[in-house]
Amino acid sequence: MTPLFLYLLKSSISLAILVIFYEAFQKREAFFNFNRAYFLMGIGIVLLLPFLNFNFFSFILPATNSSEYLLTYQVSGYQLSEVTIGDGGVEQTSFSVIALLLYIYLAGVILRTAIVVFRTFQLFNLIKNARAAINDKIRIIFTDADLPVFSFFNNIFIAESTFYSLDVDDIIAHEKIHISQYHSLDLLFAELVCIVQWFNPFAYKLKKAIRENHEFIADRQVITNYTDPSKYRLLLLKYSSRIKTNSLAHNFSYLLLKRRLFMINKSKRPLRIGITIFSAIVAFGLIMFSCSVPEEDGALNVDKLNQVETTTVYMMKDVDTMSGFPGGRFGLATYLDKNLKLTEERKNGMASGVPIVNIIILEDGSVGQTKIVRGVGKEIDEEVLRVVSEMPMWTPAMLDGKPVKVTFDLPVGLMLSEKDEEKNLAYVRGTKDLKTDSIHTVVKQMPEFPGGMQALMEYLGSNIKYPEQAKRDSIQGRVFVQFVVEKDGSVSGAHILRGIGGGCDEEALRVVSSMPNWQPGLDENKEAVRVQYNIPIKYALN
Repeated sequence: MTPLFLYLLKSSISLAILVIFYEAFQKREAFFNFNRAYFLMGIGIVLLLPFLNFNFFSFILPATNSSEYLLTYQVSGYQLSEVTIGDGGVEQTSFSVIALLLYIYLAGVILRTAIVVFRTFQLFNLIKNARAAINDKIRIIFTDADLPVFSFFNNIFIAESTFYSLDVDDIIAHEKIHISQYHSLDLLFAELVCIVQWFNPFAYKLKKAIRENHEFIADRQVITNYTDPSKYRLLLLKYSSRIKTNSLAHNFSYLLLKRRLFMINKSKRPLRIGITIFSAIVAFGLIMFSCSVPEEDGALNVDKLNQVETTTVYMMKDVDTMSGFPGGRFGLATYLDKNLKLTEERKNGMASGVPIVNIIILEDGSVGQTKIVRGVGKEIDEEVLRVVSEMPMWTPAMLDGKPVKVTFDLPVGLMLSEKDEEKNLAYVRGTKDLKTDSIHTVVKQMPEFPGGMQALMEYLGSNIKYPEQAKRDSIQGRVFVQFVVEKDGSVSGAHILRGIGGGCDEEALRVVSSMPNWQPGLDENKEAVRVQYNIPIKYALN
């Protein structure tokens, strides 16, 4: 679904909730000013809230310290665009259908806008050409006798015969209420909703409800301040009319006579205000819920994660002095060899793959959270995680003269040869990876896939197949793959940062690992360097 149609869907649902709750709980109550505030706030929310990216439950649930959780799935490297894999291959929507719907929507917007512009032009043309008089800073526009009395901003349109009648004071008093409270602005906002949601019947219901509420406000204030109710009711009956006027204006003889007479006599019931306020709160709560973005199970919030990395935990490359194991890399290898309890079965399993552990070294040099980011088997992973978690104190990393938290990935492998003592030691495969300045996340000239980003998306989309097991088990979600573009452009070290199972992880890893050579990245000296990338691959069942 395109962002525009998603916005319209959220906005339409929000508008429906707004109108339905008004019709059910507020329409028959005499809290007219409250209703006006409800409409205006609702219009702002309906038009603007769907643009925002937020989760509803984050507003109502207690805040949790998500930093440690997010760091468990630490992501470093440049984030590529997401590619979506559907159960039939690349998720595609027919361009012709999307284009057709877009053209229909835009045609409706243009038509509705043209109608509003035309009606505005009619009013200004009438103001320009008709005879006018000034009464208490309000412009009186004299119209033909067959037109009803109506107002638009500070203009009152009235026939001369009506202006010189005995009823004119009460009529003008009514229209002055609309002018003084800027009711015309409300109608313009309502028209804006009708332009954006011209296809939504609730948009026109909202505009009608706003116009009606304006009349109730004006009727109530005229009766309170200017005349007696019985005389005013007779005035409404006298000037009742079926003549339609401009929808941007307020018509004194607006045809809801029965409801206006009923609402004039309607008294405010204090006990009902609580229900009215509560219903408005519930309505706005439901609107927020309908516009919120659900946090997918297993999905990774990269934006939050990057923020945590830069403010709470640093990468090795970002500190002045890197954290170090006692005795250096050889000391680390010795420690792992001495403490890893590996059966022959585990050794055989470990020889076929390299488990990678994400480690956080705290400010005092102790080992914080550890997490397997790529495993080779449950027993091996648990043993490696146990030994890594029990490592002795490291030399803390330093930044600006202060110790800071750092995080890095530690690949752990095993050499099985007994000829060389050093080869018997557990070691960090590719120990140069610990020197994180040899792997860059951002360089002056980033690596480029042959044909560019679009070609990369097409390559992944056409080669990654939705696993049958995942289809059967209805597995969906995002798989995060991390890899390094080497100095010669080849792809190495591809591994899963975050998976969903069902064969999706293996399929994504297979295709990423078999990518053709990239154009390598270059640093400021135009020398080829190693650059690390992350790519999210979304599996979605159609």
